[in-house]
Amino acid sequence: MNLPKVLNYSSGFTLLEVLLAGALLVTLTGLVVPMSVVQFRTYQLSEATLNLEQILRRTQASAWAGFQDSAHGIALQSNQYVVFQGSSYATRDTSHDELISVPGISLSGPSEIVFEALTGTPAATATIMLQSDNLTQSIQLHAHGLIERQ
Repeated sequence: MNLPKVLNYSSGFTLLEVLLAGALLVTLTGLVVPMSVVQFRTYQLSEATLNLEQILRRTQASAWAGFQDSAHGIALQSNQYVVFQGSSYATRDTSHDELISVPGISLSGPSEIVFEALTGTPAATATIMLQSDNLTQSIQLHAHGLIERQ
């Protein structure tokens, strides 16, 4: 009588292999997540700076073109800015306000930047600082109207 041979092997992973794989996964995650957060903050700050620069140019162009025969400006607040029409934020026409928020980014600089109608020149030079955690970018506004990111 022939009896079948019993094979002596098992499929699967040992406890040691599972623990090593888990430890490797935790270590890699611990290295990648902080780098991803820094990259995200850098991207967020760059996008906010580029957006504000474009809004400044658009506001300057509206003043230069004499839209509504009025000066145009931007009022900076801690984490948002308001695009307005008028010679100052206090005397603006509120029906034309455009509120733009920048969450996670803090803004500093002059409380308002006004571009004169038909010339597009700013009432004063300014430096606007955008900050997120320990990252900082700035936008410089020159007397003759040049807007440049630094």
